[in-house]
Amino acid sequence: MLLAFVFLGCDKSKLYDVKEPEPEATFLNVTNATYIMTSANDVYRLKIGTTNVSDHDRTVNISVSSPTGATTGTQYTLSKTSVTIPAGKVIDSIDVKGVFAQYTSGRKDSLVFTITGGDVSPSSFNSTLKLFLRGPCFDGDVDLNSMAGTYANSTDPDDPKYTATVTNLAGVTATTGTGKIGNLWDWFAPVTINFDWTDPNNTTVAIPLQYSGQDYDVGMPILIRTSPGKTNKFSVCNQRFDLIVDIIVDNYFGPGQGAYYRQNYTMTIKR
Repeated sequence: MLLAFVFLGCDKSKLYDVKEPEPEATFLNVTNATYIMTSANDVYRLKIGTTNVSDHDRTVNISVSSPTGATTGTQYTLSKTSVTIPAGKVIDSIDVKGVFAQYTSGRKDSLVFTITGGDVSPSSFNSTLKLFLRGPCFDGDVDLNSMAGTYANSTDPDDPKYTATVTNLAGVTATTGTGKIGNLWDWFAPVTINFDWTDPNNTTVAIPLQYSGQDYDVGMPILIRTSPGKTNKFSVCNQRFDLIVDIIVDNYFGPGQGAYYRQNYTMTIKR
């Protein structure tokens, strides 16, 4: 028996209907970003790209809104509100410039940038970018927990360098708090320290009169307090305390009769 094989020609171009995807415009590799201004010259560059290369220039339009109420010309300016991506290129950018004076006292804002169209359709995966604006570190913007830990570069006139510790931090109100500060004078047990940033431009601390955990002699406990009438400061930005304290020997001249061991004594507690 003879078997006949018939080979049919195959035109592969007819097997697949291949279509090139439509180009899209997108923010490059980011959906959230933070712009921290440390000077009036700082600029954030926001990059926009397309998913293909073209032989002609293409315009991409951008809109911006602010959930926090920032307005253009007051809190920020834009170099432009649309980009033109040149022929043969896939990227262009917009410069966002914060008005530095608006952000030196702790103000924070957010801007939402959205690709709205133009010659290229918005991306289906990344057409919105949220930009957070803030100024340099501001001491009145207090995260009390950031003050916890060791302060290995503490110093006072008797101790050129020692380590103090800050623990047990807790908020009392929205603008006050308390904690413990240990090894003051390279010797004392932890004592209570109170924080107050009700005036955000004047972040202060106070150590109420209390036992230091050490004794001068039998029946003569050593007390400590921040000196009355003196300003005692803390800084979340510089991570330090500037203290002026009184160190008192209680009962030195008899029951209830104390004596200053140190008065208006400066201590710098720093990281």
